[in-house]
Amino acid sequence: MKNILYASLVLLGFGALIWGIGALYLYLFHSGYSIFHIIWMTIQFLFYLYITQWIHVVIHETGHLVFGLLSGYRFLSFRIMSFMWIRKDYHLCLKRYRLNGTGGQCLMAPPDFQNNHMPFVLYQLGGCLMNIIFAMIGCAIAIFSSSFNLFLLAFIIMGVLTALVNGVPMQIEDVDNDGYFRRTLIKFSETQKDLWLNLKEEEISVQNIRLKDMPDAWFENINTENLEHSIRVSSVVLYYQRLMDQHDFQTAYIIIKQLLNDNVAITKIQRNILLCDAFYCQMVFHQLDQAIAYYQSLDNDFQKRIQTFLVGLRTVYIYKKIIEKNGEATKFKQKLCSYKANYPYPIEIEMHEDLMDFIEYDVYG
Repeated sequence: MKNILYASLVLLGFGALIWGIGALYLYLFHSGYSIFHIIWMTIQFLFYLYITQWIHVVIHETGHLVFGLLSGYRFLSFRIMSFMWIRKDYHLCLKRYRLNGTGGQCLMAPPDFQNNHMPFVLYQLGGCLMNIIFAMIGCAIAIFSSSFNLFLLAFIIMGVLTALVNGVPMQIEDVDNDGYFRRTLIKFSETQKDLWLNLKEEEISVQNIRLKDMPDAWFENINTENLEHSIRVSSVVLYYQRLMDQHDFQTAYIIIKQLLNDNVAITKIQRNILLCDAFYCQMVFHQLDQAIAYYQSLDNDFQKRIQTFLVGLRTVYIYKKIIEKNGEATKFKQKLCSYKANYPYPIEIEMHEDLMDFIEYDVYG
């Protein structure tokens, strides 16, 4: 959520700066505008900036959808904030899902990976292109309109700013924007296979197939080196989580420790999820002191929100059930189960339930 707030403040800040320059010009060189009139216009403009920001989020994700379809991708899901429309059994379902650091996301099933290559440029650029297209349409309407329209001005400015913030390569609090992601895929072509794997995993998960049951060939030759790219890290995370789903905790823990290295490109959220999984592995190994150390290493912000993560609920349940012997631990397992109705990937909840049962009944039963 901090990433969304930061990006929003950047967009609104630049928009307000542009308006501030225009407002100063009106006040100094147009006597028809009083200071009170300009203040009222400024309030209206800031409100319109906020509204058009979310309009352009929808436009941006629609751009990924349109240009993805043109590139041979197939629709999987479309999300704005926590509202997610997902394609299941050839019809759309509305689910609730929030991905930290993003205001929206359009996921698509990729075409086949052939000759170590997959089409990605238009899919990645589509959001920014659509923002620019709609900003240009707004400009055309403004040119042929006889009256000054503050909403239209805000729409145009926000369209250009959204395209720039997403298209110019940068990282916002460790999260790659579209431009940075696209540059990585071009500069390090081997990461295209990582993108393909992540999208295929999304596609198969929607079909209620767990990681452990996905084709072995997809996970052969997973490169656990060169972990300075976020998309490579995402593939390695899928790999070790598959190993955990298969109960190969020794190999999974080796990879987790490697990912926790300071030189690996992981976000704060990913680091805390890794710590939760390291805690689980140590519990399986009966290394309670080390498990407690991992649990206590979770940062304060994550601990405050730990129940908003599936892996967080699993971790708290095990900690309270096995270590604290707390009778109230069951409520965390019940809360995890309660997410099944609205969560887009119920097989992920099933995996966490199985891991909870394994450690409770097979390891400490």
